[in-house]
Amino acid sequence: MSGRSRVLAVCLGLCSVVAAQQRVAEYERMRTKALAEASQRHLELGSWARDQGLVPQATGQFLRAVEIGEGKNPGAATVLGAMRGLGDAFWTQRKKKPTKALLAEFDRRAALAEKGNRKDHLELAHRATLAERSEQARGHYRKVLELGGELARDDKGFTIEGQRIPADLATWLEGESRADQKGRPVFEAAGNAAPKLAGLVVHEDALLQVRTDLPGDAAAKLHALGSALLPHLRERLDGAPTQRLVLTVFARHADYVAYLTARGMAGHAKAPGLCDYGTFQTLVAATRADGAPLGDGELHALVLHELAHLYFFGVAPAVMPDWYAEGFAESFGGQGTFTWDGTRLTVGGRMDASRLESLRAAPLSLRELVDVRIGVLLAMDRKKGIDYYAQCWALQRFLRQPECKWHDRFAQFEAACRGKALGAPERGRPAPDAAPASVEFLRLFGADLDAIDAAFREWLAKS
Repeated sequence: MSGRSRVLAVCLGLCSVVAAQQRVAEYERMRTKALAEASQRHLELGSWARDQGLVPQATGQFLRAVEIGEGKNPGAATVLGAMRGLGDAFWTQRKKKPTKALLAEFDRRAALAEKGNRKDHLELAHRATLAERSEQARGHYRKVLELGGELARDDKGFTIEGQRIPADLATWLEGESRADQKGRPVFEAAGNAAPKLAGLVVHEDALLQVRTDLPGDAAAKLHALGSALLPHLRERLDGAPTQRLVLTVFARHADYVAYLTARGMAGHAKAPGLCDYGTFQTLVAATRADGAPLGDGELHALVLHELAHLYFFGVAPAVMPDWYAEGFAESFGGQGTFTWDGTRLTVGGRMDASRLESLRAAPLSLRELVDVRIGVLLAMDRKKGIDYYAQCWALQRFLRQPECKWHDRFAQFEAACRGKALGAPERGRPAPDAAPASVEFLRLFGADLDAIDAAFREWLAKS
């Protein structure tokens, strides 16, 4: 090679390096801009919801603004801090019962905001690919899928939201998905570590996706049950989650345990079902550890109970104490509290008489009840754990009676927790924490615990 050729080669090499650096710089610039603008979208939607008196919806959007901005919009953290610091003074108005039209308008705006988020991350994935930042590209594509983006596959490879994915990401996407019974790819939040279910069936609409390897038409039937629950929860909580709920029902208990292990939740495997808030899905085992299948009534109760937990968190992600959370969920999925004929679901009924009889024999004191962690209690004494669920249901029913002396204060407690999103996971504190809501309860009711306990026991004896 001549001297002139070597100089030319060096120049071309330097130009290539400069061009690559420019692509990286452009990607970083666009990422900062997109995250800041996405955060601002949710901040503005939260402000609109606040002006309309939609407290839980505004709370959720302010948290979303902080989460999705990843620190690129300092104003989001400022607003969230003001919301939590000012308490009731932050809310210009509250609508005791928002109209269906107002809730539908919020849902429409929230859907547009999330659609914008998916579009942003698709564009950022493309820019990261051009900048040869494959890890960042995978992260953006995964974010699109986590936000409900459509994953499809044809003879040319994968598409996400209709956009063709680079061929070198095919192996990665294989691990991020599972094929259903019809061969369609389904995004899998637990990735390659999740068990591969043979005969996976997916039944879905815009509000709820059911995944199961139970045989026959189980997916469709469970979807019908879950769908029938959603209007009841919407009525109770004056709103709906801004993302689709996912219900995964495992035919084999071993696969359920393996999934929890893949998600780092193996310690919860003694419970037959639970919510994975990090992936916004409900996980349920349709069989016991000994392989015995659950009866239809027991499975339905479990599904309703766990979906109620997930829905509550999706409307306004306050983390409530166990006694409140379990009492709320049991009011929709406790034995005797619901009826389901395959088409019509009724909720709000009285718990099964045998459960209440067992509870009356040895109820916990209220001071004990508010301190108990259900996971620990179930591991120590299963019967006491079952009675605990019944007592949580009964206490919440007692406090929500209009004639109850503490009814208004209990409503204030609920509003305070949801209005501040107490204990919600957020950037810098990923784990949910029920302690702030427990502190709020004791602040409002601590001086009256013994009086409430006595009145509750008298009510329970007559119920």
